[in-house]
Amino acid sequence: MGGIEGIRNGAQVGAATGLPSRVLLLASFDVDEAMYDALLTGSGSVVLNGTAGRQHLSALRVVEAPDPCPAPVPGHDLSILTARETEVLELVARGLTNCEIAAELFVSENTVKTHVVHVLQKLGARDRVQAVVMAYESGLVTPTRR
Repeated sequence: MGGIEGIRNGAQVGAATGLPSRVLLLASFDVDEAMYDALLTGSGSVVLNGTAGRQHLSALRVVEAPDPCPAPVPGHDLSILTARETEVLELVARGLTNCEIAAELFVSENTVKTHVVHVLQKLGARDRVQAVVMAYESGLVTPTRR
């Protein structure tokens, strides 16, 4: 079965048994929309296959925490971001890499990395995935189905 289907089945088992169902999705995709779907479906965390083992351990700690992945507040206020930070967040949420964002905005990749760090800090997001969820929840971007 696929990852999203596995998460749904895990949630059903948890509901039927009354036991909490915690899921860590080890993904082979790097598409923010798919990660967003995984988080909405009930994955406590998403890790890419090619990431370092330290990131896997960190993700496991997130999943085993009492409240592994609190849902972002719908309509999260992004007005604390500058216009450029908002633009960068939108491009991150659309799945562009730092290199692609740099080319799109005619800036260096280091400048993009700085903007991403500022976005994460201002939003209190622990990683890009959580910032992307906030971008979707706030309505900055909307899912497109292919």
